[in-house]
Amino acid sequence: MEQAPQQNQPKEMWMNLTYIEIGLILAVVGYFIYLGYSTRMVLNTNNTNQTIVINGIEQKAGQTLYLPNDYVPSSNVSNAQSVFGIALLAIAVFVLLSKISNINKRATIQEAINDIANQLIQVRQLKEARKSVIKNGLHISSDDEDIDLTYNFLTVYKSKGEEREAHRYVIHADIYNKDDEAHQYHKAYYHPWSRYWDAFIKVDEELSESDRCQKCGTEYDEKIIISEDIRKYKALRDLGLLKG
Repeated sequence: MEQAPQQNQPKEMWMNLTYIEIGLILAVVGYFIYLGYSTRMVLNTNNTNQTIVINGIEQKAGQTLYLPNDYVPSSNVSNAQSVFGIALLAIAVFVLLSKISNINKRATIQEAINDIANQLIQVRQLKEARKSVIKNGLHISSDDEDIDLTYNFLTVYKSKGEEREAHRYVIHADIYNKDDEAHQYHKAYYHPWSRYWDAFIKVDEELSESDRCQKCGTEYDEKIIISEDIRKYKALRDLGLLKG
């Protein structure tokens, strides 16, 4: 059974908002402030040339509408203003709900590769970098080097009792340096739940299934031994079903 980690706290989610998302929130708040200032006090007389009805009472042309101690209402918000405000609020809610739902959802390998690509472009300062989808992953082209983040990857799981959680993605990357025309292999580590890019390591060989081997590899699944497992092991050994 795969278990997701604890949910992020509201403060952490606020810090993870993008400039676009913060802009949408400020736009909604600013629009409501605008609506407040867009209304104005109405006239206290019927300034038309005909009789009008207010609250079931006929008011003739030029007649005073409200008594001195009455509260005079402000003008209403127009239908166009209301529709625009509702649309703006709906867009902001949709974007923020999508953000929150993705925070607590396991990243797909495609999401992981896209995220790593964006961060690689920043940290390696790739000038005029361009991303393009290729058959086996994502290609980054720049003036200095080309990088292929591929779908040649492994998922390392961590188990504790009956719980089983995806611990990290190990993604193979090819880097071609245009200055010395050299190819390099790298492994990118990405945490599928926290969506953190954890490492980018140069290796001698391409990622393969042999990396799962506990004796000859480094990307094998991990199991945390708990007291219940130890008790089961001892019980089986006492029954003679295990040696050692």
